[in-house]
Amino acid sequence: MNTIITYKVHLSVNEIDQIGFRLAKKMNHQKIYAIDWMGDVGSRSIDEVMALAKDNQNEIYKLITEVYIPQLDTDFNTQPILESIKFLNQKDRIAIDHRLYMNLALIGEGIDYVGIDWLRWWYQRNLIIYHNIIKLVENNDDRILLIIGAAHIHLVRQFLNESGLVEIEAIEDYL
Repeated sequence: MNTIITYKVHLSVNEIDQIGFRLAKKMNHQKIYAIDWMGDVGSRSIDEVMALAKDNQNEIYKLITEVYIPQLDTDFNTQPILESIKFLNQKDRIAIDHRLYMNLALIGEGIDYVGIDWLRWWYQRNLIIYHNIIKLVENNDDRILLIIGAAHIHLVRQFLNESGLVEIEAIEDYL
């Protein structure tokens, strides 16, 4: 006799729960692949980097917190999820996100590369995501739906494009 046990799980407000699990269930997929890696942040956390910028490089701190971050925010509670997804995937928004990271690289004094310490981990994380995606491809007919936080889009897309191993389809074609 086979017993099927089901669990009711409260889905949190993130792309994995709200889209990934629901879509996989609807499509009767038996498996979802985790490709993200968090690992150790390294020698500096993003909070430490921002605190050092606030104390020592206020101009960059203000640029990041008053110019870039407000342009990246979306209120998921006041608009439909589809509109949020469209906003998060706009090319201009993705470029702003990456510019924010390029400004983080400027945080530090002399050879104390405070921002780069954190960015080294960020690039490593995204390279591992790229690696894990490529390892999922078994043949030329495979299609992979990548559901990932918007901050990863620029680098992961860049790594996938530059590899020459896969073809990326634009999300805009499906929204």
